[in-house]
Amino acid sequence: VMTGLCVRQDVAILGEITLAGVLWPLEQVNEAEVSTARQANIRHLILPEDNVRQIERVPDDVRDGLKITGIVRLMDVLPLLFLPPANSDFYSQD
Repeated sequence: VMTGLCVRQDVAILGEITLAGVLWPLEQVNEAEVSTARQANIRHLILPEDNVRQIERVPDDVRDGLKITGIVRLMDVLPLLFLPPANSDFYSQD
């Protein structure tokens, strides 16, 4: 409400964000978590960078159609979570 940004409804984050804004890795990423995300119509799964390799153990048919992004810091995920207002250069680096 304060920023005028809309939160994407097709994105999910796995992991724990510390008060310092660091995304801590999970012990493991399993098929059930990925399958649940797909059932919830999630199209983009964001997880700690350290867990990206674990996603390869999840069967292809469960991962099919999911974009997987690994991040380290909360600031890395913000542009992936929010839709900028129409006609805006909100995320512009200029």
